[in-house]
Amino acid sequence: MVGATRILITRPGHDPLSANHRKACYFYCVKSVKGVPTSETVEPPSKKVKLSEPAKTKKTALTQKERDSNRQIKAEWFDSHKWLLYDKEKNLFFCLDCLAAKKDNIFTKGKDASVPKKDDLTRHQKTEDHQLAAGGKQASLRMLKARTSTDNKAKESIVAAMKATLWMAQEDVPNVKFGSLVDLQLENGAKSLRILEKEDGSFHYTHHTSVEDLRACMVAVVEEEMLMEVQEAELYSLEAVEAIDCANKSVLIVYIRYLGHDGTPKVRFLGVRELEMTTSDAIAKTLHRLLEAKGLNKSKMVGLATDGASVMTGVNKGITTQFRREVPFLVTSHCMAHRLQLAAEKAANQVPLIGKYIETLNCFASAVKFSAKLIRTIEQSQKLHTGQTKKIKEAFFTRRLSLCDGTQAIAGCIPAVLSALEKATTEGKAKLRGLANDMGSYKFIYLTHFLADAVGLLGILSKLMQVATPTYQHLKDGVDNAVVSLLALKEVKGTCGFLEKLDGTFPATAPSSGKSDWEDHFIKDTAKQREQVKEAVDLFLEMLVTHLQSTFPDHDVMSSFDIFQPSLNLPKKDVKDKLDKLLWMYGRQKKKGRVTHERLVDPDAAKTEWKLLSPVIPKYSTMKELYTSYVRMNSEAYPNLSKLLQIVLTVTVTSVNCERGVSRYTAIKTSARNCLKVESMDELITLSLEAPPYKEFPYDLSFRMWHLNRNRRAYRQMLRAAEEECKNDEINIHPSILYTPLYPH
Repeated sequence: MVGATRILITRPGHDPLSANHRKACYFYCVKSVKGVPTSETVEPPSKKVKLSEPAKTKKTALTQKERDSNRQIKAEWFDSHKWLLYDKEKNLFFCLDCLAAKKDNIFTKGKDASVPKKDDLTRHQKTEDHQLAAGGKQASLRMLKARTSTDNKAKESIVAAMKATLWMAQEDVPNVKFGSLVDLQLENGAKSLRILEKEDGSFHYTHHTSVEDLRACMVAVVEEEMLMEVQEAELYSLEAVEAIDCANKSVLIVYIRYLGHDGTPKVRFLGVRELEMTTSDAIAKTLHRLLEAKGLNKSKMVGLATDGASVMTGVNKGITTQFRREVPFLVTSHCMAHRLQLAAEKAANQVPLIGKYIETLNCFASAVKFSAKLIRTIEQSQKLHTGQTKKIKEAFFTRRLSLCDGTQAIAGCIPAVLSALEKATTEGKAKLRGLANDMGSYKFIYLTHFLADAVGLLGILSKLMQVATPTYQHLKDGVDNAVVSLLALKEVKGTCGFLEKLDGTFPATAPSSGKSDWEDHFIKDTAKQREQVKEAVDLFLEMLVTHLQSTFPDHDVMSSFDIFQPSLNLPKKDVKDKLDKLLWMYGRQKKKGRVTHERLVDPDAAKTEWKLLSPVIPKYSTMKELYTSYVRMNSEAYPNLSKLLQIVLTVTVTSVNCERGVSRYTAIKTSARNCLKVESMDELITLSLEAPPYKEFPYDLSFRMWHLNRNRRAYRQMLRAAEEECKNDEINIHPSILYTPLYPH
């Protein structure tokens, strides 16, 4: 190693000979030894230089290009700069605040991130553009917070108004009561409705048109939910009934039946429409318009049930006939509940003694209805004899076999009734003397107990048919069981129900005196009466069984679905014939007019599926359980038989739901509210029958629909009122910001 060289550097104005100067001017001297850079320290003169010590190596400084190539994007930059955005595909940095404020700078166009530097981010954060953008963002957040606060107050008021509107619709309260209801709620401390109040003491949105607007939005939510379910179910059936309201307007009430999400049948109110005329063409046109308004495809209809009116079931121009010409796989049916009433009425009309009995019973019910004194007397007599009171009812074969209720009600209180009539006649009620003579006879007493049993069986069958979602197989089994029970009642009299209680209370033969002592009353009892009663009872039972069997014949298509009935053990030949009928109905391409409809099932594939499914059917109790618990879960394995089960569960065979709709219609539109339009009735019935309770209704959906419906000036006034209530809050912004709705129109 070459020895170190001492270099002396002098400056102008400095004494090169001074000690301090000489000490400060010793520097490192670098020499190259065999191409390797080395460095040595030149010690001050006072210190001894160690020449034998090895020289220390100095690191080479990196160039700017080398330093830039080693730079990387660090995760902590995004924590310290929340506004930073990195586009990996383009390798660019962006500023979210500047982009939102629409500034024009390098961070809105895209800052190249090839050489990432933290200083670039720091310098941008200090620029005027970024400061203004960040300040505007904070201001907009404060504006949004204040705007949301006021909008929530106004929304809360509208939702409270919707709750009151829904409650009124479900409780049959007229719209004119809405203002007083709001006033009452305010008196009771309902703060959410305070914003509805105007300066003059009146309220926003309390006019009947505003209430109708709120109601229409809730109806739209209910209908949309129902129609979405129908679209998912694909197949549906209809129930349609014509009725006349208290204003003498003819209306058509329609219900729809389909399979819900869980595979069980559901019946919903579809709509009510006013009929310009009651002809079959006018009704069919109205029904077509209703289906179009609801967005329902007619080709997906598989069932149509109506009452027995000729305009509905006429062979040439009836509604069912017209729809069968257009809809390929439609099964039409005359309501089985109506047919039951017709069968009972026809049987009674063929027995004069039964007709005379019904006339007597109705005369007594009418006398009780218009005589308060007679009612009190009967009630007192009932308490003495039985300890309880029963209401006397009129008897008709229509109105869902009210004869059953009428006979059973009076069968248990005939002694009390006779006591009341005797007391009334002694007090001068001469008009009741003939009624007392007719009811105080063996003929009346026996027929009362007999009809309480016979028609009671039909009453049970009628209630079975009034189930919301019955199936044809279930009701047909009920009819067959009723026929068997009536035949048993014909063979063994006096041992069933009410007749059993009467057995033994009269002598075996009629007394020669013509009177029997029964329950402390002398009753007319002659051999002629007993003979007439026996003939009338036998004839009535015979006619009743005959009409039941003729009124409920086997429906070719519907009875073919018996192959899916687990309770039936059909012969193999019958199973094959019924399956072939179903495949002939639903396994062929059909052409209606100019439209060709594809088949619903593949016959060959369905026969193969049947071989696998038939052993499984007896494991379940009903067709509904078979479908929901097994076939629906394995629809990929049984696509064709699954479709057949969907059809049988969807087809409706009664129109009792429409009868309920008629009852709801008459309960809402009374003589005091006979000016209600049919359109309003449609909304009221929908909310009354189909909407959930007012505590569970999805008001957010209806409010959004109401808000987007139109530009509402009164709502903006409510926002101003809400802003006044929020003026003491920490948020202090310009009020004009608050008047812009959150939801754009």
